[in-house]
Amino acid sequence: MPRAFRVDADSVLKPTRLADGSIYTPAYIARTGVQTYRFADGSERVEYRPPEEVFAQKSLDGWKFAALTVGHPTQDVSTDNWRNLAVGHMDGAPSKQTAEGVDYVAGGCIIRDRAAIDAVDRGSLSALSGGYFVDYDPTPGVTPQNERYDGVQRNIQPNHVALLPPGAGRAGPNVRLYLDANSDRQVGYAIDRGSDTPMAMTAEEQAAFDRLKAERDALKSRADALEKTAADAPKPDALDARVDMGVRIRTDAVAVNPAIAFVAEKDGKPVRLTDREIMVATVRHSDSTFNADGESDDYVRGRFDFAVAQARKTSNVSRNDTRSTDNVNGMREVVAQRAADTKQGGAEIKEDADDGNSAVRAKARWDEERKKDWRTPVTGVSK
Repeated sequence: MPRAFRVDADSVLKPTRLADGSIYTPAYIARTGVQTYRFADGSERVEYRPPEEVFAQKSLDGWKFAALTVGHPTQDVSTDNWRNLAVGHMDGAPSKQTAEGVDYVAGGCIIRDRAAIDAVDRGSLSALSGGYFVDYDPTPGVTPQNERYDGVQRNIQPNHVALLPPGAGRAGPNVRLYLDANSDRQVGYAIDRGSDTPMAMTAEEQAAFDRLKAERDALKSRADALEKTAADAPKPDALDARVDMGVRIRTDAVAVNPAIAFVAEKDGKPVRLTDREIMVATVRHSDSTFNADGESDDYVRGRFDFAVAQARKTSNVSRNDTRSTDNVNGMREVVAQRAADTKQGGAEIKEDADDGNSAVRAKARWDEERKKDWRTPVTGVSK
């Protein structure tokens, strides 16, 4: 069974001044029957505290001289931190008392710390709340009094009794602090006895709660945005393919125009040109009338491939290259290679064809636009 921590509903202080200035108060620190507990995620659960568990001798002995703290601490009270946390202690062995048909563990508390005593005198601390560990048995059932429950508290092990502001034992900030600081443990606090409704928070507590909720929501939104950014980021293989494509485009552009610039000034700042911008600039070097506005990426790529093919053809002819001088076939070879590169993933410019048809379409359009021979004259060819 999982080990869990529980904070029970508070018992109102009835202080008596002792001769040394300390305060003594009787208190109900635990009870039998069913109680509804609320957890850090807002869920609620009805748990049964059977008399044989509440009044087991081991459990009663645990309340003897248990530390008295101000608020439920963010850590278990032990010999290592008692000096820093305790402001008093339980006064000896607790006993069984019955009130309004409910059996309680009753005992006395002695407050010995001056600051805590002053807080009690001012009314700032006027409630008590027991904090203890249990082994939670998730077996549901019905009590002898015909009350339904979701599970049973077993092996109750007391840890401390907390001094709290009025009503804070049910749903106050100290209990909430304990839940937040121990989010890795199953912690619950009891809501008002005989009611399923916890006491309302004060305006100050509500403001603090709303602030923390807003901070949580902001952090969640930021985490969601970071996750989306990571999911949308190019994968290593796709990024490599994009880099390779960019290098190939720039290499081809230099073949057409060795003086081409890959950086332009925009708003007074140097900005790297995109793959499309480089291809447009390359085509304009061969055809100053080229206008890419409204043209598809496929068409721009076709015109670029055509310009590159023409430049390479001219260069190869000047070296007596034996490769075919048919422009369309040469363009098809280049475009087919581009299409294969694009299929490998992540290219900045998308292509619809992988068989060279984009180059053919680009050539046909150029023929129509120029209304003259589309073949570029070959100059400087050795005879």
